[in-house]
Amino acid sequence: MKEEQLLNDWANEAIAMRNLNCKKSTLYYLRKNGKLTYSKIGRKVFYSISSINKLLDENRINAI
Repeated sequence: MKEEQLLNDWANEAIAMRNLNCKKSTLYYLRKNGKLTYSKIGRKVFYSISSINKLLDENRINAI
């Protein structure tokens, strides 16, 4: 896997909060309840872009 692809597969907390329009505590809740895949390196947490997209798709409300 290319280094650029690896970086594109993960989002830091700031990017995840912006994309989900939520607070850090909500990310913590989603992570602890298995809704978001994450990786932790030291004190930094990174979220899988695919799990963010999956969460958004699972909670999509279709227009009538």
